[in-house]
Amino acid sequence: MNSTVEAPGIAYRALDHTTDEFRLLYLNPTAERATSSSRDDLVIAQLRHYRLSDAPLFVALSYCWGQVTIQSPIVIDGVVQRCGFNGEAALGHLRKAGGVYVWIDQLCINQNDNAEKSHQVQMMRQIYTAATRVAVWMGLPEDDSDIFLHHSRTMSALIREEKYVDVVRAHTDIAFLQRVSYAFRAFCERQYWTRLWIIQEFAVALEIDILCGDASIGYADLREFLVFLNKIYEYYPKIQADGGMEVMMTLVEMLRGFKTPANSFLEGVFTRRRRYQLRHGVSPASPARHALGDVESAMTKDSESLFAVLVTTLVLEIDYNHTQSTDPRDRIFAVMHFADDVNEFEGLPDYSLSCKHVYQNVARRVLMQGNVDLLSYCQFPRDTALATWAPDWRMGIKRPNIGNPWHSKFDASKSSLQKQVVLAPDGETIQLRGVLVDAVTETGNIWDPNWIKELDCKAALEYIDEVGNLCEKSPMFAERIKAQDFKDAMRICIADRHHYKEPERQTELLEAFAQAVLWMRKAVGKVSSEAEMGIRMDDTIGWQQPWFMFAMKNLHSRRPFLSESGYVGLAPMHVQPGDKIVILLGGKTPYAVREMGATHYELIGESYVHGVMFGEFMSDNVKIRDFTRHHILFFEHNIIVKACRKADAAGLEFLWFGSACIDKSSSLELQHAVSFSFRLLRAATVCFIYLQDLPTGSGFLEEACSCCRYWARSWTLQELVAPSKVNFFDVDWNYRGSKSSSELINFLHKLTRIDKSVLLDNNAFSKVAIGAACLGQQAENPRALRT
Repeated sequence: MNSTVEAPGIAYRALDHTTDEFRLLYLNPTAERATSSSRDDLVIAQLRHYRLSDAPLFVALSYCWGQVTIQSPIVIDGVVQRCGFNGEAALGHLRKAGGVYVWIDQLCINQNDNAEKSHQVQMMRQIYTAATRVAVWMGLPEDDSDIFLHHSRTMSALIREEKYVDVVRAHTDIAFLQRVSYAFRAFCERQYWTRLWIIQEFAVALEIDILCGDASIGYADLREFLVFLNKIYEYYPKIQADGGMEVMMTLVEMLRGFKTPANSFLEGVFTRRRRYQLRHGVSPASPARHALGDVESAMTKDSESLFAVLVTTLVLEIDYNHTQSTDPRDRIFAVMHFADDVNEFEGLPDYSLSCKHVYQNVARRVLMQGNVDLLSYCQFPRDTALATWAPDWRMGIKRPNIGNPWHSKFDASKSSLQKQVVLAPDGETIQLRGVLVDAVTETGNIWDPNWIKELDCKAALEYIDEVGNLCEKSPMFAERIKAQDFKDAMRICIADRHHYKEPERQTELLEAFAQAVLWMRKAVGKVSSEAEMGIRMDDTIGWQQPWFMFAMKNLHSRRPFLSESGYVGLAPMHVQPGDKIVILLGGKTPYAVREMGATHYELIGESYVHGVMFGEFMSDNVKIRDFTRHHILFFEHNIIVKACRKADAAGLEFLWFGSACIDKSSSLELQHAVSFSFRLLRAATVCFIYLQDLPTGSGFLEEACSCCRYWARSWTLQELVAPSKVNFFDVDWNYRGSKSSSELINFLHKLTRIDKSVLLDNNAFSKVAIGAACLGQQAENPRALRT
């Protein structure tokens, strides 16, 4: 040990990328560790090359890298190297008296070689499948997480013997229940479950051991207990018959104790494993299979496209638990090999491509496969450099308001997919065929409820009233509203979530709406004592809120609108009067688009338009036209031309425009520009801020400005602070004010949280703590938030 030296990094020998060659880390037998040195507890290992087809038995490690700044020493090939603390701790626990081969991505892949990373990422599914077992390292024991593993193993043994009452009785001691349920929540909140890469590692493994320090549990045992908790209602009759009231009371406390929103990460990983195992012919070893019968049958039914994999893995459904990856390109690369059509996406994974190009290349191919409703996952605000027809998988994309397309009963285009022609004139443009429905003339307030908080009943009632008012103004619905027929407005309020087109089902809708309104009015103190005498809430709906309230709550980022012809619906919250409503051939839902010149459009997003959702608009004589989506170069060209005109009118000779003045293909130039940008902005005579989504004629301080995507950009902070003079312009380049004006300073301070003294005097920048102003801002490069 004393002969070892420290090195700045591992001297990797190149892999043969024409074969299935890979590296394994051989951990020396524990008996070989010296005991006289201060380094006697170091992990000692050698990196060895093998072909996957003839590799020795090995363990594949699945773990979370953790903070890369916290590293521990490890001896590799006689040289002391540095390994992430969590990885080194895992290797220390995997050592055996007889030695062991381990595959660990952090050390077995040269992380500084993009070509090698691309090749090895393609092999990762085979590597984890070939391993004798996958060791899932949760980290060192803390927060009693290890206690939960011991408890789960005991409970799973009882469940296999169908001793369900004994499982419940094991939680009778409230103090113990509190401790073990806290341990469960801590286990679910472990960072491991939030990482994207572990999903594939966990799914394809033949055998899984889950380790938390020295405690461990097999996947089958843990799943047994979790399935019992999730499907416990199926065991109610037997538990009640054998256990009596005392056991049932314990059961209620047990369900409360083990309820946590954090378990959606864990459940997502387990569901993906079940899907993979069932679709690849791996029969379940657990008798708990019957508890998931219908779901598992659905999992094995069809092949799975990359589009479906991305949606089922990355899209938020009921909460905001957003899986994490350090490299945004991995949001596709880490899950793409689950897809049956992955070979159609040529050239991936490729770490030489930018995130923008990876996302746009995948989106283009998905659209060309005929998946028009990929566009319903293009949500905002997001990175403006990315074409609007490509989903930004870095953000927390939420389930479309009409649901995932393969489950939706809507068919706005009337099954016209065979007529769709998708063209890609260049890397930034997509051309689709469709029909123009109408133009937006009036919009309401934003409806964007928080999914995990109680519904704001006051705001919900105002939202219902606003939809009703728009229907009153519509020639399509005004007469029905006057006749006290509000069924159309009710369906619009929930984007017709449960498809109440059929008259025979509308009684159910009316009852649910009445219950919801009464509940919400009671919640805000609007129910009179006489009304309460007529309808008792407890008698009507019991302890649960009406489902209509949940349907409203499950919407997101919507704004009610009225169109020129009288259509009423829900569009994305950044929709503006003048935006067009179109139906694209093959699409389940209409879309809002914005004209960006004579021939190009920018996608605004999926929309619910009452009266066209089931193909009513698609008559035989409807005119089909081509829509070209967001050619970013065309759009930026217009911005540059108009900015030059403003600069010329101000007597300025030169204009600096980042997209035109920086060669972004040169990482060296880009790095220099980033480090130089603050000084450049500070030296500028004036900074023009173009708010492309601020409509002409709207007041600057109104909601329209607050919703502008500009405020979500990572560079907004320094563009507001560094220049001594900042002028704002709306979509038509009308001057809307300066940051130094008394009218705007309070607005900017409230919106950005930048200290007023900093906004008014860029010399005060170094004296005031403004780091918090970056919270919530988005950047393609995480380092941009620190510049």
